[in-house]
Amino acid sequence: MITFKYNCPHCGTENSGFEVRAHYENTGYSNRTIFSILAICNTCCRSIISDIPISDNITNFKKALSSRDNYYNLMDALSHSYVYNINFSPKNQLQTEIPENLPDSVIDELNTAEDLYIQVKAKPHFIKASGNAYRTTLERALCELAENDDRAKLNKRIEKLFETGKLTEGLKDFALRIRALSSEASHTYNDFSLDDLKELRIFTQLFLRYTFTLPAMIPNNSKENVSENKN
Repeated sequence: MITFKYNCPHCGTENSGFEVRAHYENTGYSNRTIFSILAICNTCCRSIISDIPISDNITNFKKALSSRDNYYNLMDALSHSYVYNINFSPKNQLQTEIPENLPDSVIDELNTAEDLYIQVKAKPHFIKASGNAYRTTLERALCELAENDDRAKLNKRIEKLFETGKLTEGLKDFALRIRALSSEASHTYNDFSLDDLKELRIFTQLFLRYTFTLPAMIPNNSKENVSENKN
């Protein structure tokens, strides 16, 4: 039997164990054999498939596929074979998304939120924890915008940044929306669903892009020209 680790596209478990449960050998090619395999996730019991072209040492791979006593890692079973590519379907694996040009402190918080988010399908109890992590990401982002580590209440910090011109009215409303969503996650007596978390994630990502990524993309000379025109 062949086993391997793979990030499950169904349940989101990172490096979940997969077992090859079925295969089909296509020998209709002159220079290689293609093995179509079906593997099952040990976490959610759903399947992925792949076509694996092999040009030599096919006997070793067939032995690994048919063995019931020994467990072969997929890469070990293919170690003496020429493999073109191994692509599994479906490919809808969740991936972490970190916008560009974020301060390191914001990246640290967002990495935590994203790491939790991509596992919530397999671990639903991560939903609130991920929501709390996005709230912490917003708090850190606002601290960076205010250029201090002030731990005042989140809504007051948002209003202060608006008053000092660091946030537009639209971004202020955006940030308050994130705060409202994340507050739901922070209270154990509130229902906070996966749909709520998805919305919170989108709002957080967009807010960070508007406040850090896009401004950093404006050339310095453009900023200077704008400043001169105002004067």
